Amino acid sequence: LLSGAVTAFLVNPIERLKILRQAAPPNLYASDLDCARAVLRADGPRGWLLRGLPATLAREVPAYGLYFLAFRVVADALAGAGAVPEGLRPLVAGA
Repeated sequence: LLSGAVTAFLVNPIERLKILRQAAPPNLYASDLDCARAVLRADGPRGWLLRGLPATLAREVPAYGLYFLAFRVVADALAGAGAVPEGLRPLVAGA
């Protein structure tokens, strides 16, 4: 679950720019950098980094939790079955 929270903090600013670019009329922003500058001017660094974070956390934390849970269940099943060599279990389990 911690990995989902860390990822949310790293991904959130980029997600916000992506959403703004997708929702904006064509030609409103000349580039991604122009969009980032506009957000920084309007909301400041704190707004750019934190606005939308609760929604990103709500998506990332459960997703990572389910991913690692599924990985552990499959890896344990493969270990019990003995059908996959130990060195290949992480690869086969989805790592």
